[in-house]
Amino acid sequence: TSEFPLEIPRSQNRNFPYKTTLQTIKTKLYKMKKLLFLPLLMLCFQITKAQDSKFEIGPEIGANFSSYAFSDGDFDDKSLTRISFGAIAKLNFSENWSLKGKLKYDGKGSKANDGSFEEKLNYVTLPVMAEWKFGDGNLKGFLNFGLYAGFLTSAKTEFEDGEELDIKDAVKSTDFGAAYGIGVIYKLKDNMNLIFELGGQRGVVDLDGSDAPNPYIWNQ
Repeated sequence: TSEFPLEIPRSQNRNFPYKTTLQTIKTKLYKMKKLLFLPLLMLCFQITKAQDSKFEIGPEIGANFSSYAFSDGDFDDKSLTRISFGAIAKLNFSENWSLKGKLKYDGKGSKANDGSFEEKLNYVTLPVMAEWKFGDGNLKGFLNFGLYAGFLTSAKTEFEDGEELDIKDAVKSTDFGAAYGIGVIYKLKDNMNLIFELGGQRGVVDLDGSDAPNPYIWNQ
């Protein structure tokens, strides 16, 4: 229909194999254009190795728990678990304050409540945050707060019958917003730390890449 903002690629119009009607699928996808991202929670493990007392670097791996909320409240969804991995670097200014940067792959998205489809958005993200540490001894706590930029690498809808629809052209290629987190640092030895972090993101960029007058869609 003319009001539907997400065009089906021509290569997928021919012999369209979905069990439901094309109009039903269009309606579902149109509803997804009205979604707002709920807070993205990230559960991460990191190991940093200190080259000296001021600089640390290491790998990070974790899981993202992402879901949507409709702006008009007419649809329920489920959280979608995606992987996250990358590298972390920290510059320590003092015993309590650091500047933390990450470069990582972030999987985001959501699942329909009836299991009929999932939307998966994949980003390369660059968070830059201040870190405040507290506590003494080998176990310390910390708080992160800062900004992030995300660059979309792919976006697709996966249907329950195994069919896929590329929606990258309907999503903004960049994302930007606030990044935050809380966690603990355990000192394994003099130059190595094990880090557990629970973090999140809150986007401020409208993700809708179409020209249609749709409600805003944010990463949170």
